This record gives sequence, C-alpha cells and structure tokens, in this order.
Amino acid sequence: MTILSPDGSAVATNTIFWSEEIAADGVYIIEVNAVQPVTFSLKLQVQ
Repeated sequence: MTILSPDGSAVATNTIFWSEEIAADGVYIIEVNAVQPVTFSLKLQVQ
C-alpha cells in the first residue's frame, strides 16, 4: 500500500493497523503511520 503526501511524493507506510470498531454499523478507522511523523486516518464504510 502506498500513500501519497499532499505534494505527490510517495510516503512509505510500514505500519498499518485497524483501530477498534467505532460504530455498530461497521465503520472502522485505519491508522497509517508513515516514516515521517504523519498519521493518515481513513474512514471505511463496510457494506
């Protein structure tokens, strides 16, 4: 998995983990910790 930084350069993603489920309707948050001190939070709706 590759995450691009806002300027378009690739950011290495060594650690990807699922947080706990935050809602009963199947919404999860994925935290992607890059080499730089940046955390991307993505919300996914499981259907």
